[in-house]
Amino acid sequence: MNWRRSATVALVAGLASFFVMPGSAQAIVGGNPTSTAKYPWMLSYEQIRLRDGDTVPSLRHSCGAALVGPNKALTAAHCVFGQKPEQGRIVQGRDRTGSAGGKKVKIDSIWSHPDFAPAVHGHDVAVLTLRESLPGPYAVIAGTADTDLYTEGESARILGWGAVAPEMQKSDELRTALISVYSDRKCTDSYPEEFPTDEIKKEGMKGQFCAGFPEGGVDSCQGDSGGPVIIDGRVAGVVSWAASCADGKKPGFYSRVTAYSAMLQHQIGEVNAALANHR
Repeated sequence: MNWRRSATVALVAGLASFFVMPGSAQAIVGGNPTSTAKYPWMLSYEQIRLRDGDTVPSLRHSCGAALVGPNKALTAAHCVFGQKPEQGRIVQGRDRTGSAGGKKVKIDSIWSHPDFAPAVHGHDVAVLTLRESLPGPYAVIAGTADTDLYTEGESARILGWGAVAPEMQKSDELRTALISVYSDRKCTDSYPEEFPTDEIKKEGMKGQFCAGFPEGGVDSCQGDSGGPVIIDGRVAGVVSWAASCADGKKPGFYSRVTAYSAMLQHQIGEVNAALANHR
């Protein structure tokens, strides 16, 4: 299992190994450049890192995130596994990760799903509580009743600053693309080694879904982890893992937000719940 996280080395105490994609393709493969002006709730989660050639660690883009409340950001649990709040920050309004622009906010606390484990599928959601409030608009997470969002063939929007080309660094600019939701059966059939029995298939897909195209060519990739997947105007997923990028035989997997929405709303608070109710 390979997380869709940045391939640079994390300076995190207690994190014994770093999960990366074995091969990468263009950022949000098959996508197009976009901006945080168009998607103002799209955030960059920066982490203290030491890249090849660096002598001093610095804060660098690691994962995507979505602003879901004045001081709340939704991301993937594997993005913050083993992290302390002081080892990362959120940046709002920065289209290019190499620029100095954008509003930088420190993290007050990190909540990860209590059942998340690096070697286990699912439960890959986390909420960051920020030290300062940020202006909206805020992304609205899907509710428990929004299960129709995962109907086969539904169009899903992905965004991120992911990998640019095989074994190269991530994209400097925010990109986006549309992919197609797969049926649960198609997802598990694509990964027989990960879902070997009917019981594992059933349990595994409760908290996940997958999407892409049979011919490949469009996908999220390394460095896009934690970013939101938007279906029908709501955050229906969080970029999680896959075996490769833009391989039609191995679609990308995403956390199924409806499976965790009650728990997430408890962490996020009243603002997002009110937005969801008045959509």
